[in-house]
Amino acid sequence: MSLSCCMALSCFARDSAKVKLKEYPGVLTLTEKYKEEKNWIAAERGIVREHFKRLEKLKEEEIVVLLVAPITN
Repeated sequence: MSLSCCMALSCFARDSAKVKLKEYPGVLTLTEKYKEEKNWIAAERGIVREHFKRLEKLKEEEIVVLLVAPITN
């Protein structure tokens, strides 16, 4: 199943409650090659897995807002 990932990165000074958060939206999408499951090899799956682990950690730290949804073709 293909997934699309949307995220908003909030940058702020952690020691200041007076600073308004700035959000920078971004959308992660797959290139045409990787939209088909058969084109993925173990190494590429590992790279994507590690990337999502980092995003999940940033989500837990409330630095990013992470939304993941299936791509409809």
